[in-house]
Amino acid sequence: MGPYTDQNDETLAVRATRGDQEAVSVLVRRHSPRLYGFLQRYHPDRDDCDDLLQDTWIRALSNLDRFDPKKRFTTWLFQIALNLSRDLARRDRVRFGYRKDVQEIQKGMAGGSAEERVDAMKAMQAIEALPLRQKEVLLLRYYQGFPEAEVSEILGCPRGTVKSRLHQAVRAVRVKLEPGEGEP
Repeated sequence: MGPYTDQNDETLAVRATRGDQEAVSVLVRRHSPRLYGFLQRYHPDRDDCDDLLQDTWIRALSNLDRFDPKKRFTTWLFQIALNLSRDLARRDRVRFGYRKDVQEIQKGMAGGSAEERVDAMKAMQAIEALPLRQKEVLLLRYYQGFPEAEVSEILGCPRGTVKSRLHQAVRAVRVKLEPGEGEP
């Protein structure tokens, strides 16, 4: 039991804002178990929960100056955790949607000539081999038709990042599709 364990959360948050590391430690120890239990209900994957817990504390501690000590600290903390959980769930739905889109594209490939089907299959394999972030950008931009600004908003990253990932993805797919790629 440290010297601050008898203080309320709001007082500890104010102390933590001033750089008091003991106050931070007490808040983290006090709320992490309950917070983790909450996160598990959203994301049963242990790695996701670990990441979300860490991200919640990083976000909360880096924004303590925005906390209103007249309100409850736990409410504020759990709002942060909920928002991060929703963001992850949204990204997971987007990823699942990509797999579905790829399956639909593959079904559509069945109607062309044998050469077209082979080319389409190679393209799909090249896209599947991309790192997830590049694949997301490529599918949203070219298969779903979203403008770069909307892709940026959907993925929650700057437009320059979208452009960079898109450029890298297109270049990687082109390299895979070049004649002689993967042949002995």
